[in-house]
Amino acid sequence: MTTLTCQLARFIGGLSYAQLPPEVTSKAKTFILHGIGAGLAGYSSNTVKEAIRLVKKLGVFTKGATLLVDGDKVPLTEAAFANAILLHSRAQEDDFHRGMMHIGVVTTPAALALAEMAKKSGRDLIVGIVAGYEVAARLTKDHARFSIARGFRTTPLYGPLAAAAAASRILNLNERQTIHALGLAANCGAGLLQCGVAHTLNELAIQGGFASCNGLRCALLGQMGAVACDSILEGERGFYQAFTGTGEDLGRIVEDLGRKWEMMDTFFKRYPVGGLNQTPVHVALSLVKEKNLMADEIQHITVNLNPKDALYPGANSLKPGALSVQFCVATAIVNGAVTFDSVWQNDNPKVLDLMPRITVEADEGLEPLSCDLSVLLKDGGVLRQVMRVDPLSYCLSLKEDAELIASIIPEMAVPEKKARKAIDIMIELEKLDNLSALIENLVA
Repeated sequence: MTTLTCQLARFIGGLSYAQLPPEVTSKAKTFILHGIGAGLAGYSSNTVKEAIRLVKKLGVFTKGATLLVDGDKVPLTEAAFANAILLHSRAQEDDFHRGMMHIGVVTTPAALALAEMAKKSGRDLIVGIVAGYEVAARLTKDHARFSIARGFRTTPLYGPLAAAAAASRILNLNERQTIHALGLAANCGAGLLQCGVAHTLNELAIQGGFASCNGLRCALLGQMGAVACDSILEGERGFYQAFTGTGEDLGRIVEDLGRKWEMMDTFFKRYPVGGLNQTPVHVALSLVKEKNLMADEIQHITVNLNPKDALYPGANSLKPGALSVQFCVATAIVNGAVTFDSVWQNDNPKVLDLMPRITVEADEGLEPLSCDLSVLLKDGGVLRQVMRVDPLSYCLSLKEDAELIASIIPEMAVPEKKARKAIDIMIELEKLDNLSALIENLVA
């Protein structure tokens, strides 16, 4: 029997730009545009600056790929590490909600650094991104819920495999080398959810950095001839038994591989908060706009979410942060907007006062990402709004996402002229013979 790793490696090795459907290439460019654009607007995070200082210190004798915004060159894997933290720092990345994973924050930094250093084309980068996203989507779509229940966070757990898949494609590894790269990456999976419960959310970005860096390193090891077992995923002491506790339905990982593109379900966050908070924030903002809702008029708010969202660690919490439903809804109502600063400088007394008056309930009748928000006013009136969505209906097209990213240019740490040029380049990424023109517009 051919193992799962062998089948994934064969898929990765066989990918070419010419075979990708137009909707897949457009989606891949949107992944790159959204991930990098949101990252440029998250540079003010202290965690990003700490990571950059570290990798510069480590890379004092070796130069390689570019640190986004900063502009200095550091060793390849260190660029992936720091850039992954940058892309994850704003909490406005993409979201593959079926697998509860932010694939781009680990895949794009590894692929971009490698493609830059190897002088690959825009098409090469697109194909690498597709490989990483599709592998990650398939690995998580049915099994993330089991690993989450055991305390593991999906992005850093499955992320090394995504980064290794992308890097293997860009390196043009053969099938055996890719098998070993994926096998080694499966050994790198880690990342705990306690930081979500404790709301020490800087850990989330650092977890992404570890995953991107390690996945890239595994692909480089595979290229050098390092060996890993090919049954690492489904083996009796393998990845899924260890991290999910089940070997059921593993065959679905490779079902219709190369024909059905699971990555297409990925949506892009409109707001710099957790994926499960996108619709509660959207509904709260619409009530503020349409009903002129004010915090001091509110007696109580009930937010009903699908159990997958309502019970996610850190979601139902009175601790301020991007995962807390109470905090994000309160921030939307008090400020009439949800910005990076309002989320991360989370000491607004009016927000803290409103939070205890918000209750989060699990509702089996709601699909993931959907929201039923009800406001009881002090005068006895009730405001209610239901938002039912699925990831595909909530997705943005390449053009729509370009408009979203353009709207946060004032928050970016690169000049406006460069940011707009970078957006234009990423929209037509397939035309680049190498990435130098893109990279030079991603630094300050």
